[in-house]
Amino acid sequence: MIEYDKIFSWMDKEKPAKEIDIECLKFKTLLPMTQSEIDETNHSHWDHIKDSRQEFDSSKWEIPKGTFPNSFVNFLRWSNGGYFENGERNFSPFFSPAEIRQMLLAYEFPEYMRGAVPFAFDGGGVFYIFDMRKEPADGEYNIYMAGSGALFWEDAVFVAETFNELINGNTAPYE
Repeated sequence: MIEYDKIFSWMDKEKPAKEIDIECLKFKTLLPMTQSEIDETNHSHWDHIKDSRQEFDSSKWEIPKGTFPNSFVNFLRWSNGGYFENGERNFSPFFSPAEIRQMLLAYEFPEYMRGAVPFAFDGGGVFYIFDMRKEPADGEYNIYMAGSGALFWEDAVFVAETFNELINGNTAPYE
């Protein structure tokens, strides 16, 4: 068992995830969109953009298929979200399972960064994301960072090969 409290130089952790939260992560977070979510996303998009020349239809989105790394699930069992620092590396905040899906849809990841699943912010509007475009290596996905206003793979910065490598790093990867 990893002693997470020894990894971080500062933390404001949440209570451990309940089993219902873990079930949500495993079985609901990456489900195809419901009609209600499609309608809400389309409406929200057009309210913000108001550009009739742009084509947009979230019903065509593909939600990534995959399972979250056990290392991340184990972290959530220790803290279901929260704020953490390790040297210059900030996680402000880690998202709970329900928030992961909210961020995935609200920031329109399937439209702009197919295969990306956000799971934390760095405190400055930059997402930490799992790259689920291909099968995981030993159950782990590569982790990238991308600014909330620049959600494109070509602008993303590679950070770590595993979740544990990510949280053990102590430099600011997105400078």
